[in-house]
Amino acid sequence: VLRDVVEFIGTARLPEGFDYYKFEIRPDRVSTAADFVTINTWHTPVTNGTLMQLDTRAFPNGGYWIRLVVADTTGNYPERCSNFYTIRN
Repeated sequence: VLRDVVEFIGTARLPEGFDYYKFEIRPDRVSTAADFVTINTWHTPVTNGTLMQLDTRAFPNGGYWIRLVVADTTGNYPERCSNFYTIRN
């Protein structure tokens, strides 16, 4: 359960050709991967640090899928990491 401002900690980098990473979100009630919207994009890799601060008060209460996407300079990305969270402010 997430509320107020939360930090996402982890690593967003690639061994070669890192371009950017971004976080995307979609409500649980929306059923396709195409329904993810970008929260923000960063162009600096992070290793074991703060990836994003999310103010959950910008979203209605409910279930959400949040995913991390790391892209290389050719626009490709390895497997995306998605997790389910409940926002309850």
